[in-house]
Amino acid sequence: MRVSLDRGLLRISTRAREGVLHVVVHGEVDSVTVELLQHAVAAALRRGPRSLVVDLDDVGFFSSAGIAHLLAVRERCAEQEIDFRLRAPHQVRRALELVGVDAVFTLVGPDADVSST
Repeated sequence: MRVSLDRGLLRISTRAREGVLHVVVHGEVDSVTVELLQHAVAAALRRGPRSLVVDLDDVGFFSSAGIAHLLAVRERCAEQEIDFRLRAPHQVRRALELVGVDAVFTLVGPDADVSST
């Protein structure tokens, strides 16, 4: 099943494969667009995946609002025993490093196979 959401500067699609739900984000995540990301991730978690991958490879800007949301998602996944991973480009990894939270996430690179995690 694929779902797609679009709000100008941010486009999000989801796809499920073998118990792994991918939330693929394109564009800019800021204090205005983070609401769309929140909606997409909440909908994904309601589906009860074994594993959730938030793919930020095509994100050009990632604000503190996005970081705060990812921290909340990480906590919710831990509570529900859902494996949570981030696929993050350099600029997102750098933002996580700057605020000192990069170590709390399982980060995978662009070439990692997360379909079987």
